[in-house]
Amino acid sequence: MEKERRVRGDEADRRELALAFCRECLGWPEASASGKYIFENRRRPELPHAYGKLHGFQMDAGDFGNVMNAVKQWCDVHGVTLSLKYSPASGKDWYAQLGSHAETVSGYAADVLLLSCLTAHRNLSADKQGVEDDAQKRNPAGTLRIPLSREHAEVALAFAKECLDWKGARIINDFGYVYIWEDIASYPVSPRERSFHFNEDHVDKVIEAVRAWCTVRALGFTLEYFPSGSAKDCWHASVGRDAESHRDLASAALMFACLAAHRKMTLPESPTCPMLP
Repeated sequence: MEKERRVRGDEADRRELALAFCRECLGWPEASASGKYIFENRRRPELPHAYGKLHGFQMDAGDFGNVMNAVKQWCDVHGVTLSLKYSPASGKDWYAQLGSHAETVSGYAADVLLLSCLTAHRNLSADKQGVEDDAQKRNPAGTLRIPLSREHAEVALAFAKECLDWKGARIINDFGYVYIWEDIASYPVSPRERSFHFNEDHVDKVIEAVRAWCTVRALGFTLEYFPSGSAKDCWHASVGRDAESHRDLASAALMFACLAAHRKMTLPESPTCPMLP
């Protein structure tokens, strides 16, 4: 019963945090909660498509990719950097900081981003009374669809084979949607196939895989975002002390850095990290 009450308490706290984030940071004054979603259904005549005009905005506060995209676009609007850290040695695991504002700590990656952004927004509002932006004219929580290059697919394949130990993994292109797939019919596993999605809509899958790899090896990692007005190498990821990567996508930066760290650990005789695909 005590554990059940704690879980329900966590869900209630997360809902209140997400509501505050949507109302203050995203500019959704009429935001409300329904199940796992936070939504605002007032009409938006400024949106070009009919569905948006009628149904407004919606965000899944438990979806890390959805939350990260919302916080990233808040950072773009205000020109603030983002730093997310994972440390398996601590009790809370996740740390986030926006710009020079106070660092926040939580046991959940999505929650720490929401809390950090809300803290930074309130500090900015206190410093600049009446500050306005175009938050109500956009949907920062909308999915970010960026075409993935062949290079990203090759790195994802190497990451799956080496870091996830998917020996039979291969690249699947399903009418333009690219992911990693492995047939494991020879193993006593159900279902007898598994897939790894690595685009920005599924960055939660990537960060969870990297987190699991780091936890086993007692390593931490850091993911940083630098708003620069372009999507060129604005993400920086580092795993351990000396494996890092600058890329245009968060998922790509995480996979590059983790793969580099893995190769440095498994190929200690090599003076430098082998060239990534």
